[in-house]
Order: sequence, then structure tokens, then C-alpha cells
Amino acid sequence: MGTEGDDGECLDCYLVSDKIVEQGTVVECEVFGCLEFFEDTEKDYKVLAKLANETIKGHENLYSELKEFTLGIFKAYPDTVAKVGRILSKDATIKIIEASLQNETRDILD
Repeated sequence: MGTEGDDGECLDCYLVSDKIVEQGTVVECEVFGCLEFFEDTEKDYKVLAKLANETIKGHENLYSELKEFTLGIFKAYPDTVAKVGRILSKDATIKIIEASLQNETRDILD
């Protein structure tokens, strides 16, 4: 996609849905926010998207679910200090995506 973050890797995107989507399936989705995430001292944004035309409902615990999911991944990397930050707005996320297209995400929201 050409979206390179501060860590030199493409931005990660989490699809938030109650529907089961098989890994590798291409779907149309809409960005609705972004999760700040820190690996050691590096910011590693996790773009949050929903299926196009789907309403996100019943996700009062979205932050805690995302935190548990993301930190769970990093249990396999005990030498990495992982920390979950805030959920950012859609507008802030669009800025992050646009900046990452030019590899300028560093401190975009600081």
C-alpha cells in the first residue's frame, strides 16, 4: 500500500467486525480511528477500520478488547516493552495515513 510508519514497516490495520472474515480476504472497509501503540520507544499506529456500510454497535468495551488483543500478540516477544495508548479520531487517523504515504508519521500528532 506504500504506507510506511516510523518503524519502516507498513501501517497495521485492524478490522473491527462481528462478522467472520477469513485471513487474506479482500474487503471494502472504512477507517474510523486509530490505536496508539508503542513497541519499546517506537510509536506503531494500528489503523481501525470497519466493513463498508457496517455500523459498529455493541462495542462499549472496544478499547479494552483492542488492548487485550494487541498486548496478547506481544506475549510472544517478552523482550519487547509493549504499551497501548489512546484511540485517536478518524480525522487524526487520516492525517497519519497521509503522512505515512510520505513516511512522515514521526510526531505528526505530538
